[in-house]
Amino acid sequence: MKIRASHREGTLLIVVLACIGIALALTMVAMQTSIKQRRHLSRTLQVEQTRLLLDAAANSKEFKQWRKTLGKADDAKPLKISFKLPNGKPAEVTAKETEEKDVLLSVLIGDAKNETTVTRRSRSFGKEEKPKKVEANNE
Repeated sequence: MKIRASHREGTLLIVVLACIGIALALTMVAMQTSIKQRRHLSRTLQVEQTRLLLDAAANSKEFKQWRKTLGKADDAKPLKISFKLPNGKPAEVTAKETEEKDVLLSVLIGDAKNETTVTRRSRSFGKEEKPKKVEANNE
């Protein structure tokens, strides 16, 4: 009878250890999922933040005045617009004319000298074209 009692205790110990192992595995999976979601949310926030900065720069008075002067000067100097983000990080939008006479806006978030993570995005503005007339050829 003592053999059966110790056998039951051993079986109970194995069942408890198996339950603890399953709970630990589920906790690890939940932690990994949480970390992945946090990284994804951080990337999404950076993309949205840079998009808003590009839009703010493109709608600014400085950019509109600078864009009007592009055709008049042969060598247009790049325009730099600085922003300070709510989290205290600096942001800078640079506008420059490309060789194809397009305008390229680039965003730099963070201080490249002191930050380990620097976000860079760009957006291109082509010259406005008049819509072409499309004729249907019915034969």
